[in-house]
Amino acid sequence: MKLKIRDLFIGLEFKIEREVEIPEEILIKRIIQELRKLDYEVVDRTEKKILFGERWHGGPYITKQSDWDRVNNGSFEIIGAGEKQSLKFQFSVSIFGIMLGILMLVGLSFVAHYFILPFVLCFVVLNIQRAIDLKNKVHQIFNAVTRPEVN
Repeated sequence: MKLKIRDLFIGLEFKIEREVEIPEEILIKRIIQELRKLDYEVVDRTEKKILFGERWHGGPYITKQSDWDRVNNGSFEIIGAGEKQSLKFQFSVSIFGIMLGILMLVGLSFVAHYFILPFVLCFVVLNIQRAIDLKNKVHQIFNAVTRPEVN
C-alpha cells in the first residue's frame, strides 16, 4: 500500500500478485470480460498489460452503492511467460472523501465547541466497513479472472 497523489487524485494504491497457469490469451480475454461486466473502461492495452478506469457517463453517475466498493483505476499485468507466469493486479482507491469528512468534523469541533466523538466513531466504523467490502470485491474480481479452466 502506498499513498498516490497525482492530478487532483488523492488515494491509496494496492497490489495483489499470484502465479497462474492459464494461457495468456484466455487471461486477457477474462480480464476484459470482467472489467466490462463491472462497468470499467479499458483505457490502454498492450500485449501484457491492461489499464482500466472508471467509465464516464457524461453526467451525474449515482447508483445505490455509489462508489462504496469500486476502485478508481488500476492495471492487470502478466509477468513472465510459459508455465511460470504471474498476474499482478494494481488498483487505486480515492481517500479524498474520507479526508474531507475528517476535516469537516475537526472544523466543527473547533468552531462550535461541539463534542464530536459519536460522529467520529460512526465515521470510522463506516470507513472500516467500506475497506472490508472493497477488499472482498477486489479479491472476487481477481479470483474471477484467475479461476482454473473447467473443460
